[in-house]
Amino acid sequence: MKKVINQIGKALEYLDKLGTGKSFQLFRSLGYEKLYSLSEKVDHKTLLYISQNLDEKTIVEFLNRIPEETLVELLSTVTPQNITYFANTIPMDDLILLSTSISATDIAEMSLKTGKESAAELLKNIGTQKSIALLNEVGIQNFIELSLKVPPVQLIPIVRELTPEQSGIWIRSRGIGDIPRLIEAFGVQNLLVFLRTLGFEKNIHIMDVLGLEELVELAYTISGMKLPGLLALSGKKQKTVGGLRTDNSGAGGNSSKKLFKKKEKSKKRQVSKKKIKLKKL
Repeated sequence: MKKVINQIGKALEYLDKLGTGKSFQLFRSLGYEKLYSLSEKVDHKTLLYISQNLDEKTIVEFLNRIPEETLVELLSTVTPQNITYFANTIPMDDLILLSTSISATDIAEMSLKTGKESAAELLKNIGTQKSIALLNEVGIQNFIELSLKVPPVQLIPIVRELTPEQSGIWIRSRGIGDIPRLIEAFGVQNLLVFLRTLGFEKNIHIMDVLGLEELVELAYTISGMKLPGLLALSGKKQKTVGGLRTDNSGAGGNSSKKLFKKKEKSKKRQVSKKKIKLKKL
């Protein structure tokens, strides 16, 4: 009797929160038994929240297509606000693939730490299958740390350029800490040019040979060379690298050019003075 009263109470709550039309649509599409079964395993307030914030087609697809065991873990781990955001932002096929390939704990941690907006942007722009392979290759913690240190607009082009295996090699070779510095020094466009022209293996070899400060100095040196496809690093403040004061416009930047001009002027003055002396003689 108590179970029946409990069922009636939950049914009335669905009717009250969702309205008669949406409630009966869900009962008809899903079956009340499935809704009640989920309500027994998951906080039914979570089900109510996502049912209120998703349209009928989306909620039916979401609850029907994901295996119940995975669904229970997902609804128990990821906040209902994040679930509804992902369901409204990411195509359902991709969301189902993600939820059945990555643990609910990892999805919850990624959405919590990187923010649901950044997580969704990365997943959509990298591609769900590649994102899954990348997460499995580099590990969720490395992915979260990297996405926190590098904005999506900078991270996405580089991750799309590399295979998940190459990303794993890069992170194992250099770690996470170097990547933001290298992106800042070289710029995304220049890094892409190097990856495409030299190839991944040669770039990794250079990184293995040179230290971080040497790589940063190399970035400023190369940026001063007018090479096809490379962008000059202009408009940034001078930085001290390896004890040297550098400018983003190249090795020594504009300061080295000014120094060269001063030396050139002093040489011209010396020559002109010699000419004057010769005339007097």
